[in-house]
Amino acid sequence: MKALLRRLTALPPLRSFAAMLRDCRNYRGRCSRTDCLMSCGVLAAVLLLVFLISLILPAGCVLLLLCIAAALLPASALFARRLHDTGRSAWWTLFGLLPLIGWGLLITFLLRPGDSGENLYGAAPGTAGKS
Repeated sequence: MKALLRRLTALPPLRSFAAMLRDCRNYRGRCSRTDCLMSCGVLAAVLLLVFLISLILPAGCVLLLLCIAAALLPASALFARRLHDTGRSAWWTLFGLLPLIGWGLLITFLLRPGDSGENLYGAAPGTAGKS
C-alpha cells in the first residue's frame, strides 16, 4: 500500500494536492500558480467523484456536504498562500463569498502571475532556502 501511495504522489498534480492537505493550517508563505491550479484540479475531480457517488447512495447528500466542509480549510489556506504570492492579503479570499463578481475577482487574482523575488509574505515559491 505504501508503495502505491509513493507512486501516486510522484505524479505532480497529486504531489501538489498532498502538499495542500499537509499544509492545510498554514496561512503563511506563498504558493505558485502551478501548484494552486493542480491542487484545485485534483480537488475538483475528487468532489465531482463524491457528487456522482452521492447520486447513488441514499445518504449521499450528507457525504457530499461532509466532503465540501472538509475541503474548506485546505482550500482557504491554499488560496491565502496564492494571494500572498501575488502580493495581496489573505483577506481577499472573503470576496469568494460574493456570488459572480466576487468569484470572478478571486479567480482573476488566483490566475495572475506571482511577484518575482521576495515580497512582504516571503520568498518566491521554489526559492526558499536558496541563496
